[in-house]
This record gives sequence, structure tokens and C-alpha cells, in this order.
Amino acid sequence: MDIAMNFLNEAGFYWLVTVDSDGKPHMRPFGSRAVLDGKLYIQTNFPKEVYKQLVENGNVMLGAIKERKWMRISATATEQTDMAVKEQLAENMRRNGREAKAEDIAAFLITEASGTIFDGEEQTSVSW
Repeated sequence: MDIAMNFLNEAGFYWLVTVDSDGKPHMRPFGSRAVLDGKLYIQTNFPKEVYKQLVENGNVMLGAIKERKWMRISATATEQTDMAVKEQLAENMRRNGREAKAEDIAAFLITEASGTIFDGEEQTSVSW
């Protein structure tokens, strides 16, 4: 996971692909992510459509591009209700100049991840 997080940090943002109730994919830019205790989390807020899609179907893809390098990861997103995790995610957001309250955050743990990172010369398989 370290190589994937390093790539996400370099890229600055990533694309999150979710699946709606009709089975259609939806892709949107995302920036929020954090590694806590060696686990990758993403976050959103409750009233958003992406929240509903993640709860209904946790199959996701994360994709990022930086110059001629790219990453694509298929994974499972599982909602986490632990307030300690949410508070750490909120603190990360506040450090980056954004307002955040733990009770407003919907946190999702990214697991069963596998994919590819292309560094401009060769591809590397990643999984966690």
C-alpha cells in the first residue's frame, strides 16, 4: 500500500469510481484520503450521492494520473463508524485548512485492493 499512497500523495487528487443502484459507474474527483494504523481510508459527507453509492455497493476503483504516470486500483470500500477514526480524518482535513467535524464525516476503509501503477517505464502490481 505504501507505493499506492506515495503515488496518491504525488498526484494530489484521484478519481473515485462507484456504482449506482442501476449498476452504472460514476466517476468523480476526490482528494480526501488518509492512512491510519496502516489502513487506507477515504471520506465523504452523508448527504452526498457518493455516500449512498458506497453504502449500497462497496466495489470501487481509484485512479490517478501525474504527468505520464498513472495508477488504477480495484477495491472494496466498507463504511467505518468508529468515532476515533472519524476524528483523525477530521483532524487531517483541518490541518489542510478545511473545516471538518467528525460527526459529519462518512469514513470508508479500502480493502481487497489490487491494481497497477505505471511509473512511465514499467508497471508494478500492487495489492493489500
